[in-house]
Amino acid sequence: MSADPSSSGKRGKIISMAMVLAFLALAGVAAFAYLSYREALSQLVIERDHQLAYLSASRLSDEFSKFTEVLDSVSATPGLAAPDRLQRRRALQNLSGRLSVFDGGVVLLDNFGTVVGAEPARPEIIGEDWSDREYFRDLLIRRRFVLSDALLDGAQGSWVVVMAVPIRSANGEFLGALAGMFRLGESTISPFYASIVRLRLGQGGNTYLVDGAGTVLYDSSSSGMGRNISESNLPQQVMAGTSGAMRLTDEAGREVIAAFAPIPGSDWMLVTEDDWALMMSSVQGYARSLLILLLAASLLPAMAVIVSLRQKNREMQLKERRLQEDRVARLIHQSLRPANPPLTPGWSFAALHIPCQGVGGDFYDHFMLPDGKVMAAVGTVSGGSVDSSVVMAITRTALRGAVMRMIPLDDALGCSNQLLCPDVKEGTTVDCVLTCLDPVQGRLTFALAGGGTAILRSGDEPESGVGAGPVLGQDLEAVFMASAWQIAPGEAVLMISGGALTALRAKGGDRVLERLSRLAAGAKDAQAALAVVEAEFAAMLGPAEAPPADLTALCIVRASAGSRLAVGQSNAPIPLK
Repeated sequence: MSADPSSSGKRGKIISMAMVLAFLALAGVAAFAYLSYREALSQLVIERDHQLAYLSASRLSDEFSKFTEVLDSVSATPGLAAPDRLQRRRALQNLSGRLSVFDGGVVLLDNFGTVVGAEPARPEIIGEDWSDREYFRDLLIRRRFVLSDALLDGAQGSWVVVMAVPIRSANGEFLGALAGMFRLGESTISPFYASIVRLRLGQGGNTYLVDGAGTVLYDSSSSGMGRNISESNLPQQVMAGTSGAMRLTDEAGREVIAAFAPIPGSDWMLVTEDDWALMMSSVQGYARSLLILLLAASLLPAMAVIVSLRQKNREMQLKERRLQEDRVARLIHQSLRPANPPLTPGWSFAALHIPCQGVGGDFYDHFMLPDGKVMAAVGTVSGGSVDSSVVMAITRTALRGAVMRMIPLDDALGCSNQLLCPDVKEGTTVDCVLTCLDPVQGRLTFALAGGGTAILRSGDEPESGVGAGPVLGQDLEAVFMASAWQIAPGEAVLMISGGALTALRAKGGDRVLERLSRLAAGAKDAQAALAVVEAEFAAMLGPAEAPPADLTALCIVRASAGSRLAVGQSNAPIPLK
């Protein structure tokens, strides 16, 4: 019996319709997978640019601090505080070599804001009243370093930016200001612009530096310097001093990612622009792959392949996001580590850091203050993510800025806490021990925040301090306490991070801390003391490759009388693990 032609035709139509429907369904799945991937990658790219802009702004602030260190060191010259204006002017002339980094010149103001000297000489401004300058008023109120907006205070009325520091007497009385100037302009080549270019900010697009009034101080394309951001397509959030990232269209009609972040310690903003099409180019390759699969596959195998691809893409996105966050976090950690220990006669400094398997939360810092004292700190930020690493960078900058104001350490922790509160998410804790060493008097002042860090002093009567107060960044009204120890020759001070403190307590409670302090007492220098600490850590870790949390310690040792270190040598830090 022959087959019914009409029945065969119906089956063919049904199969064809089923294939068309399956093909349309497959196309819909492919389109959905493509759009989902594109949206997820878009958010990741935008967030990455935001985090990199924040990190770049912090690096730029550290770069500018090198100029302020020059002004701070010069401002302490006795001649600049002399009562006679002529004597002040001569003192400024004698310092011209040290101030040559300021290509726009340096101006000396008295405590009333009157110009009493300039280098190179500018007789036309001597005696002028500059008390109406915003940076001078800020120095009167805040008594610290000030970075101005673009001004017409340069020679012959040229545009400059001013870095100003106060001049004080021995008892802290305000005697005037020392203002270093950098010239602005597209054709200007100066240390100011060189410091920006040297950092290689941005990802290959345009980079802008905008002052508090919205004036573009620097444009990597050399086409927008001097204009106001209100005349451009830059986001208005830049004027509000907030940080973020968004997609927008630039003046050339290109779609870009604009990321912006404030420069710590100033009203300036850093803005970076990256080409959106270039950042998303990988998506186009993914779309072509989906199209080939759609055309070559049959119904059921194609469905299985698409489902498998979607799952793999989702896992790849999550993995890529985690890897990217880990890379950014490690980059932040590396940039925060001080390069060399302070060189202080009679004292040695060393640091030990054993990182955990993932992204840790420990940081340490030490640097020389203008008055010869040494600031040192060890801290722990919970979380182990990019956000925690950003909080770590903000904490380090806040602590440095507070200590540079020469205020008591408990007040320094209070000021840092107020700066951190708006940026620290709920559930993130910041513990630290902050110290200030007077190497001449042998006096170490310290203050603790939170319960995740400790400080130990060796000697005949070992002492320890373990944080029991509020953490940083959670309570604006938090109150901190400061204490002091007199460090005798041959004694050592150890600062222990949260991960190390937890590990030591798990091994034997506070008795382990006492034993560690006694062992460190016999060390001839900081590096030898940390060798004892490293041995304790090694005993705790056993055969494990890495600890579950960062193990960090910072050591300060006062040399024994008659030792070689006591006549001015300082040991290098123990290598990081």
